[in-house]
Amino acid sequence: MKSASPDLTEHGYTGWNGIGYRHPIAGYICGVFPQADGVRLLFEYGQQLPDPSGMLTGAGKQTKWMSLREIDATLEAAIAALVGAAIEFGVFNKGRLSEFRGAARGTNPSPVDDRRDGRARKGRSPE
Repeated sequence: MKSASPDLTEHGYTGWNGIGYRHPIAGYICGVFPQADGVRLLFEYGQQLPDPSGMLTGAGKQTKWMSLREIDATLEAAIAALVGAAIEFGVFNKGRLSEFRGAARGTNPSPVDDRRDGRARKGRSPE
């Protein structure tokens, strides 16, 4: 997971018997949970993620997951793409695209929020 995005931090969830991954802007994006025959990689907003190869399962309104036994280079690339998409969705969903884009470029983020209605975030004025 950390190779997919070095900004991710790990958090242990003893009650859920898993490890969650958080992005500093997008928040919680996914978790790894042990199963009897492997692990389950759960994406918090899996229903919103592109999944052209149909690797994700789950019919709920929000989460989707994949069951993993072994990881090869192809699967690792697919997981990295899903992690990237999950981060982008989380950032967009929180209305913080300016911060995310600024961090990606290594520049200071714009004080204007990328909300659909164009309003600045509270306490900030547009440029």
